[in-house]
Amino acid sequence: MKSPLLVTGVFGMIYCDPSGAVEWRRDIDNGATIVGCDRMLRRMFLGASPDAGSGWKIGIIAGSGFSSVAPGDTHGSHPGWTEFSGYSGGVRKNWSPFAATGGVMSGIGTQFDITSAGTVRGLLTASKAVIDLDPLAILWSTAVAISNLTVASGGVLHVTYTTRIRNP
Repeated sequence: MKSPLLVTGVFGMIYCDPSGAVEWRRDIDNGATIVGCDRMLRRMFLGASPDAGSGWKIGIIAGSGFSSVAPGDTHGSHPGWTEFSGYSGGVRKNWSPFAATGGVMSGIGTQFDITSAGTVRGLLTASKAVIDLDPLAILWSTAVAISNLTVASGGVLHVTYTTRIRNP
């Protein structure tokens, strides 16, 4: 019996301007990185312990200077993009997933309180909260919108993430 698996994910974004009004909404599909897939296989079939950090974190891909994301991107090297860090706390936000059911895992949404105006191009999941180029941390996935999305100081970006593994 041939049974290919398909791993997909989607980030949901809702941005509210400083007055609280919804300015834009986007759902964007993510792609997994090679190191992220390797980590998933090690954890699933070898019972390997986490590589770095504690749990998954969500970060923001900056629109400024963006050229591309690639399967070979790693936490330590992603030449086509940088992270947007103009939000309170200065670290990536926790993604707290619920137990998987029916091949789907989703979690509690998180929010980024924007402190610096700029542009957002997408989102990422990583194994470390600190925004740096640690080569031991894992970059699981990245997702990008078709164009840059503007955010303003005082605005709030609400984010959800859902991932699925299924037979196509």
